[in-house]
Amino acid sequence: MFDNKKLRDYLEANKMTREELGQKIGVTEAMASYLATGMKQPSVQTLVRIADLFGCTTDEFLIRGDNNNAKTAENQS
Repeated sequence: MFDNKKLRDYLEANKMTREELGQKIGVTEAMASYLATGMKQPSVQTLVRIADLFGCTTDEFLIRGDNNNAKTAENQS
């Protein structure tokens, strides 16, 4: 799941508006706003553009779910 709070943190730290974000990653201002508020999830392509813009990996913007499934699968092998 996309971490919209992390996106807002990066926007604030870089003194960037949602309009500027949209222009830099190729989406409308409305879509940039939806991403920042958590109303929409980015496509993989948009997620990569966001990460590239801020010089980090896509993992920086992802919230991991329950890791118990991975542990269970490891124990079954």
